[in-house]
Parts: sequence; C-alpha cells; structure tokens
Amino acid sequence: MRSIPFFLPMSLALTFFSPLTWANGGPVEWTKTSAAGDIRPKENISAALVEETLKIELAFDHYRVTALYTLKGNSKTTVPFGVPLVWMDYDDGEGLIPNKDQEFSSAGSRIRLRMNGKPVNCQPKLLDRSVRLDNEKTGESILQKGWCLASLPISKGTSRLEMSYRADYWFSDEVFTKSPLTEFGNRVVYYPLSPAGFWKGRVAKLDLQIDLGPYEGLEQVRRSPVRLNKQGSLLKGAGKSIDLKTVPPLVLSLKGVLAESHELMRWNSLKGMEYSRIKFQAKASSTLKGNYAVRNLGDGNPETAWCEGKKGGGVGEWVEFSIPTDFLQNQYCSFHGVIVTPGYLKKGAFLNNERLKKISLTECGQKNALDTMEFEPIRRFDLATKFKPLSDYKKPHATSFFRKLKTKQPACMRLTIDEVYPGRKFEDTCISEVALVVNCG
Repeated sequence: MRSIPFFLPMSLALTFFSPLTWANGGPVEWTKTSAAGDIRPKENISAALVEETLKIELAFDHYRVTALYTLKGNSKTTVPFGVPLVWMDYDDGEGLIPNKDQEFSSAGSRIRLRMNGKPVNCQPKLLDRSVRLDNEKTGESILQKGWCLASLPISKGTSRLEMSYRADYWFSDEVFTKSPLTEFGNRVVYYPLSPAGFWKGRVAKLDLQIDLGPYEGLEQVRRSPVRLNKQGSLLKGAGKSIDLKTVPPLVLSLKGVLAESHELMRWNSLKGMEYSRIKFQAKASSTLKGNYAVRNLGDGNPETAWCEGKKGGGVGEWVEFSIPTDFLQNQYCSFHGVIVTPGYLKKGAFLNNERLKKISLTECGQKNALDTMEFEPIRRFDLATKFKPLSDYKKPHATSFFRKLKTKQPACMRLTIDEVYPGRKFEDTCISEVALVVNCG
C-alpha cells in the first residue's frame, strides 16, 4: 500500500482510496440525448423480472457477488443490458479518482454473465460525462463513470440470467507523518438494486443473503432493501412484490479494525516499510523444543511463533531484544513503540496454547517497567495484535533507555510474561510476532 519513507518534520497526511465497484444490472438504452452521455436505464416491457436471488460473500480485501435473475419474456427478443460502474467519491472536488483507467479497462473481464447457462460478453463503456449520484439521506457521494454493456437473448417464457463478479470495498485510509501506522477507515459494501427495477413491473420475490466471513461481528447494516436477520455468520432477508427502482441500496459498513490487525501482525515483512522497523537480535529465557525458535518473533510470518519451554506455563519467562545503534536513519527518526501478537496464530493453535494476558516492557537489567501491555480475552486470532506507543516517555527510570536510543548507544528491551490465558490443550505460552516500530516523520 505504501512504499516511500517520509523524512519531513511536518504533519503530512496521505489518503488511500478504494477502486471502482459495480451494482445490480438492468435494461438500458443507447441515446445521444441523455445528460449522462449516451447510455441510461430504460423500462423494458418485453420481459418481467420474476425473482432475484442475491448472494454476497465477504473476504478480507474484497467481496463476491452472485445475482440470479429469473425473467419471463412475452416473446423472443434481444434486450440491451447494463451494469453500472461506480466509484465512491472521496476527492476534494478535483475529480481525482485513483487508478480508474486501469480498473475500468478490466471491468469486462471481471463481470461474468450467463444467460440460460451460456456465457454473454460484457463490454465496458465510459460515459461522456460522469454522473454524481449523491444521496442526501445517507451522505454517500457516488460517481458513475460508465457501464458494462451486453445484449441479452430473451426467450419466450422463462429465462435465467446469472451475474457474478469480484468487487472491492469502498474505504478511505490515512497515513500521517506523526506515525508510520495507517489509520484504517471502515470498509463499505454499497450495492444499489435500482437498475434491475427497469424490467416490466415489480419483482415478485427478492432473496438476499450475505456471508460475513471474517467481518462477522464487525458489521453494521446502514441501509437495506429488505429486513435482514442474522443467523450465525449470515445475514438473510426476503421480500415480495418489490419496486426495485425505489428501494434503498444495500449499504453495509465493516469496521476497519480487521485491516489494522492484519497490518500489525505482518509489520516485520511489509514491503516498503523497512525504514519503520528495527532488525533486532533476540534471546529468550527458555524455548520449547521444535520449530519454536525466538527468531520467529521477527520473521513477519504470523503462522510461526516463539514458545517458551518452562514446565507448567509461561509466567515469568522473557525475551530480550538487542537494538542496533544504527536503526535511526536521520534526525527525524525516533523509536515509536512495540507491536505484539499475543499468541500462536497458526490455524487452530491460538486457543489451544496459552496466550498473553499481560506483559511488562523494561530496559534489560532494570526492575521498573517502561510500560505494560494488557490483552483482552479475545477469541479471534486475526484481531489480537496490538500496538503500544513508547515514544517521548517522561518516567525517570525510562530516561536511560531513551537517551541510549537517541544517542545511538547499544540498547536492550526485555518483554516479560506476567499473566496468561490458559490454553485448551497445552500449557506452553506462544507469541507469533514482536515488532519494534520506528517513526521517521
């Protein structure tokens, strides 16, 4: 996501945007009179949408849409069909939408249409003029930049259309020079159903199902065309005799904490972020036999771990991190804090092993702690990693440690296990990652 270090003594902010996404498809017409430029939705009286089944599956950085349309035609015909291509508008009024050309050109290959089991080609077309589709009720600002167009062969009687694609979340993340860490905004699924409302009459039945996947428990339904009920990790809803042109879009907000934890647990291996981490040497009070060496703490792979080797649990065990004298690249760089993944993140291991509840961070050889870190009894390994700021400390006993860092003298930090959560199967306490963070802003 980021690849350039910033060595500037100012509060500089960078914002990262999401790319284009899609919506429901529906009948359109080609015209030169439309203010939108060439293409617009058009009521089609040759076929009715009898039923739509919409399934959305959420993944970490994208979601997948499958829409099944049951159509009933009056006669054999061909209908122009369009899928809107839209962006969430986070710009400052200058119309700057990152990567729109690359994203737009790939839309035709990413949207798959099948009519009665046979593939139908979809061709992206840019509008002569973008259309701003602002929603005063929700505050969303949408830019429609084009359509993906197809010609659908409609049979007399029942026809079935399947539309599927992978889409990206809308989001706005920010980075400031005061910290190398990203401030992650919420991820948003925005899915208008109105284009499918231009078939003849109302849709007799609409079924909607959302598989929340990794965002289960992190979701907020801001708007929905039907009432949604939660069943485990699924949101389900249905409606009858619906005018899709007038129903609200599906707007699903997902907390950015998942993206934050994902970045933290991989801090030691993030490309382009070498300037924001310290390559430390580590030694431990004990180590479990097997592939649980202390060097695993800095490998950037959350599926490896250091596990202490003390019999009966890990309280009192420690790891010491030697900090090299050349970790500061220039006068604007400073030690920023510590990232800790408090358990073993290998699949199935997080709850089976003991994991951290509380740790102390001290200068090696000293008794008084620079600070402590406490971890909640969270059951989800992908939300467990935490960052602790340790810069500009005023505690008297911390003066020596931070003076050594600033004057490029050898320094050492000890992490001591104070309290643990019990494991379901094993007494060994494991830690997947520890990162020492530098800020050069």
